[in-house]
Amino acid sequence: MWVLFLWREQDLGVDWYVDSADLQCCVLCCQIARGGNAQASELVDFGASQGWNRTQTATGPIKFIDENDVTRLTIKSGSSRAPGSGSPHIEIRNAAGQRIDVYGDLVTRRSPGNHTPIIWNLGP
Repeated sequence: MWVLFLWREQDLGVDWYVDSADLQCCVLCCQIARGGNAQASELVDFGASQGWNRTQTATGPIKFIDENDVTRLTIKSGSSRAPGSGSPHIEIRNAAGQRIDVYGDLVTRRSPGNHTPIIWNLGP
């Protein structure tokens, strides 16, 4: 069972909300960060279990898109086209569509935290 969190930051007067998919994604990412060595096939299963729609162009990466049309998970086999992207990795976004690292912190497109290493086991 996953829990929804809602709390109030008194100093800022802002409500913070983490939806269950964000929480599950962060849990999965923390497992990977702890040396879980997630395989691409496990991540495909995870994306499908969230009810996210799988898409992939003929030459592009596997993407999972949520009900709000946000790309939540991108699974890449690696490409020498972009620095830091040569090895298999995932890119994760929160429900707001912002790039996050395995700890849920915001990252930029070129940040190392935007490229979480995985084991590629899906074929060429």
